[in-house]
Amino acid sequence: MIIYRNAGSSGAQTIYSGVGQKMLSFIGGRRLSRLTRSLSNPTMTVANARIIRLPMRQDAGAEAIPTVKCGDSVAVGQVIGRCPKGEIGCDIHSSVSGTVTHVGTLRLNGADVEAITIENDMEYRAAPFHPFTGTLHDASPEELIDYIRMSGLTGLGGAGYPVWAKLAAATGRVTKFLVNCCGSEPACTSDALLLKESSHDIISGIKVMMKILRVKHADIYISEHMYREACELINHIRNRTLIDVRLTKDKYPQGDERQLLAAAFRIELPYNRLPIDSEAVVFSAATCCAVYRTLLNGVPMVSKLVTVDGDRLRTPRNLQVPLGISFRDALAACDGDDNITQVIENGLMSGTMNPPDDSVVTKRTFCITAQNEFHMHSGNLRDCIRCGQCENVCPMRLPVTHIRARWIAGDIKGCADLGIALCVGCGLCSTECCADIPLAELMRSIKAEISANEGRCYGE
Repeated sequence: MIIYRNAGSSGAQTIYSGVGQKMLSFIGGRRLSRLTRSLSNPTMTVANARIIRLPMRQDAGAEAIPTVKCGDSVAVGQVIGRCPKGEIGCDIHSSVSGTVTHVGTLRLNGADVEAITIENDMEYRAAPFHPFTGTLHDASPEELIDYIRMSGLTGLGGAGYPVWAKLAAATGRVTKFLVNCCGSEPACTSDALLLKESSHDIISGIKVMMKILRVKHADIYISEHMYREACELINHIRNRTLIDVRLTKDKYPQGDERQLLAAAFRIELPYNRLPIDSEAVVFSAATCCAVYRTLLNGVPMVSKLVTVDGDRLRTPRNLQVPLGISFRDALAACDGDDNITQVIENGLMSGTMNPPDDSVVTKRTFCITAQNEFHMHSGNLRDCIRCGQCENVCPMRLPVTHIRARWIAGDIKGCADLGIALCVGCGLCSTECCADIPLAELMRSIKAEISANEGRCYGE
């Protein structure tokens, strides 16, 4: 449902619900209650973290190779990890100035990773930044993509794919440009905040990416719960005919790009196909905003806007934090309980539980939630009563009960044949299961085993 389209040269705006029309949506999914307390407190910039730990792999690409050693002095924006030549990945830049105290393996965010530890000197000395010097109008897509590659920018929607690689693959091959601002994770409010405070930068970033992609039109998809923010965005596209805003139903997981394609164009992708195979590309509004700011200021990706919420925080809020800051420091900025031992990274539904002292904000982190109680699904796999609720809510319409049965029977190939690779890991199957079976964890385990057996990652 289009809620805005320019009306002639006068720039008159029309906001309408469309008689007889329904908001865009997909089959399956579920409307969830939201945690919105973080919007009631102003955004804070956190700059007092003494120790920064930066993993050498923070995206869906190759692991970066450290370019510094213990004792080296580093500045904000300095390259400390270089993506191997010829590989798809992103460079890692220091998010603070200070001294390197460790280069090697650390246990972070639930995994053993190569990382660099920096002791922050609190001076925030910056390496020389070089904003894009050419004019955007005259620059070629290749020039812009190469500049974005040097910035280390990854997609900010959660998947963490290198922006430069996605743009390079899509340039000249797509006709549909979808800007995702659905914000379907119930605890994340950074999308709403971005629409409210950075509409101009979002629109400017969309225009830059339209030039790179060589497309003539872009659609911004915004969840109905951000209707006010959508109206604010409209004010920044006055007298523009290239961009439309469309509302989607407030339903989880509408933010997944496959569900967005299904809602917008009724396109259903096989597990081994990407949106580009349907002449479409999806970028988050946050990514578009970051592209514009990178070109404008020349600052590489060294910080992140993260929603920190939960009932164990006195002042939940959105934080602008340096990459590599510990979750404990982020919780402290929100007056968190000192006794918090577990938090959920990246959403109540699809996130992972980690200890805050051994977890850091990476390029993929967008939400940290600290609750008094975390429900752990503990039902036995054989307790299924075949009610079908898991299949009713599955956005990919997978035969979850049959996949479970094949797994119990030891038939891994049968699981693959039933389409397990299409699972997007939204977690709704576990939430809806009346037998409390940890179905989401089961699906992830099956996909991991199939991936290991066949040497490739299904559905990613």
